[in-house]
Amino acid sequence: MLALILGLAGIVATLISSGLGLYFIARARTAPMRELLYARQLALSLSILHLVGRMRVLVILMAPDGEQKARARKDFGRAVHRMSVLADQAAVLLPAQVFGVVRALSSRVAAFLAEWDEGRAPGGYEDELLGQGLKLALMARTLLGIEELSDESVGLFTKKKHLQELAEIGEEDLLHLSSPLIYRTFWRPRRMREVIRRVPAPG
Repeated sequence: MLALILGLAGIVATLISSGLGLYFIARARTAPMRELLYARQLALSLSILHLVGRMRVLVILMAPDGEQKARARKDFGRAVHRMSVLADQAAVLLPAQVFGVVRALSSRVAAFLAEWDEGRAPGGYEDELLGQGLKLALMARTLLGIEELSDESVGLFTKKKHLQELAEIGEEDLLHLSSPLIYRTFWRPRRMREVIRRVPAPG
């Protein structure tokens, strides 16, 4: 009886070790694929957001009384084509939820261009583009785990509260400081606050 129990235990242990071995082999094989996919998703997300920002500027330049509206219209047409290409890439590289938003944005900017050419483009479209860009940015941050990876990175070198303290420093307070002072104190927000209090503002 004891021999049977030991034999079964040996078989179970062998199966577990074999299963774990296959699991780690599979993980090792897919790791390069995950890294490649992450890099492609990051690059694609940045390209889309960069293009949205550029299109927003072009919409402003395409105002009826704009001096550069003809050139801006031409550049916007190229941007619409580029957005269509990026949307096709998103169909392969991004999750369905994110791809749906990118595809809707691609269709919307194409419709806006047609409306502009017909002289019936709605006003304030740059604000709509801004909202769509922010939505995509938030979805991309969630997809790529930006907060989690950033927290891990910050934990290696500094503390998150230091970033918050830097964010709370007014830009106008930094403008009158010399570059050496900034570089010597930027990683110590409390020290920078002390320097700002001591250095008088110009005028």
